[in-house]
Amino acid sequence: MCGFIFHYENNAEHPFEHIISVKYSHAGSSVTVEEKELLTHSFPTGIDLHLFSATSNFTISGKNLVYIEVRKES
Repeated sequence: MCGFIFHYENNAEHPFEHIISVKYSHAGSSVTVEEKELLTHSFPTGIDLHLFSATSNFTISGKNLVYIEVRKES
């Protein structure tokens, strides 16, 4: 599992914990990043990302997103 922190232009930070996969659309295709690839994947900014944990899912806006921090959880 990984923790994500989304950093926006207005200095807002939005953390999410226990993420096991991320999905997004790119060039008309659906991209799914599974848990073992979360730390090495180059996530795009500027598009919406869908985060999934064992008990929840979240949609993150790519608008005004500056960078994404990903950390391995113990």
